[in-house]
Amino acid sequence: MSSPDPQDPAPDPTAAGEGMTFRNCPACCPLRITQVLLSDEAAFRLSEMGIRVGSTAQVTHRAAFGGRVVDVAGGRLAIDQGTADLIHVSPVEDPE
Repeated sequence: MSSPDPQDPAPDPTAAGEGMTFRNCPACCPLRITQVLLSDEAAFRLSEMGIRVGSTAQVTHRAAFGGRVVDVAGGRLAIDQGTADLIHVSPVEDPE
């Protein structure tokens, strides 16, 4: 698990009006993707790589400037901060 990055304060996902995203979720916690708020083209490309509503994933590393490394569908993907903010997730007790 990576140490907190002072340049990436990862907001509290319980704050009013905010849902949990890849950016503000805990690292190394099984997650279910609940919503992908990207253009149709970007969402389609991510779905080809395993990031789609209903799939399970987990953030393995927090990169500088808000990026994340996500373990999904047997591989790891690097996601920039803007994209990480637009992929909503929820914790799961029993990952598939």
